[in-house]
Amino acid sequence: DAAETFWRQRLDGFNSPTPLAAPAVAGKPSGRGHAERILPEVLTTKLRSLAASQNCSLNTVIQGAWALLLGRWSAEQDVVFGATRAGRAGSVPGTDAMVGCMINTLPVRVQLDGSRTLGDWLQALRDSERAVRPFDQTPLMAVQGWSGVGAGQPLFESLIVYDHQTLDSQMRALGDRFAKCRFQLIEQTNYPLTLYAYGEPALVLKLAYDEPRFDAALADRLLTGLAHLLESMAVDASTPVADLQLMSASELQRVLRDWNATATPYPEELCIHHAIEAQVAQHPDATALVFRDQTISYGELNSRANQLAY
Repeated sequence: DAAETFWRQRLDGFNSPTPLAAPAVAGKPSGRGHAERILPEVLTTKLRSLAASQNCSLNTVIQGAWALLLGRWSAEQDVVFGATRAGRAGSVPGTDAMVGCMINTLPVRVQLDGSRTLGDWLQALRDSERAVRPFDQTPLMAVQGWSGVGAGQPLFESLIVYDHQTLDSQMRALGDRFAKCRFQLIEQTNYPLTLYAYGEPALVLKLAYDEPRFDAALADRLLTGLAHLLESMAVDASTPVADLQLMSASELQRVLRDWNATATPYPEELCIHHAIEAQVAQHPDATALVFRDQTISYGELNSRANQLAY
């Protein structure tokens, strides 16, 4: 009963899954793609320092960046994604003596308040994560049933899996013959988008995605945006959340300035209707105006203008 009360309150007002960057495409063969990005160790150290200064974990920082990425791509201020929880921390007595997987997947709901400073916002994420601990063994199916998301719809479509090290690093650290081997963990979730994050000395970000809903180019853009957000977060904890950048300085220059450098010299001695008449003489059938499903050519525009003038 306590778990039901908690999760109903936690998901109150959330009625549909956070839309991802691309819709499913019918008729195309399905598959699973992968992309990877390793952040510089210097940046990883700064992110750890940020987490320590706000008394939270690196996992919380990554979840915050992922929430921002989802919010920017979906234009939503209230996002929900999934996150795995270890489950052996003591919520179930005797787990230290049990064999098996204690991991559970639960929703993470994040409000994107752009006016708050990054530090305050991360602390709120930390407090929200800690509040889940007494209920982190609640079955996801039960949480789904207590939410306002209708039957047949997923509660969330993206998942974060965090670990301090990759399986390869953990196994090779055992030494002896393991040190000379390479280990690869092959797994697949049932979510369209899964972010695997490994703290290590340098943060490793791996993105697994459903094809053809996502492709390699889009996955790379998502990882690039996530890396830029993490880089922006590492600068100053007093930065407003709204000012955290999804694009690099060069990308902002291209999108905001280079692509908008459309200034064209026009003869200053001509009035606008004279310029339109000159266009009518050269290209009367070219499209001059578009409104919803209606189009008007330059010739028709000129004719209507003359009728109005007469």
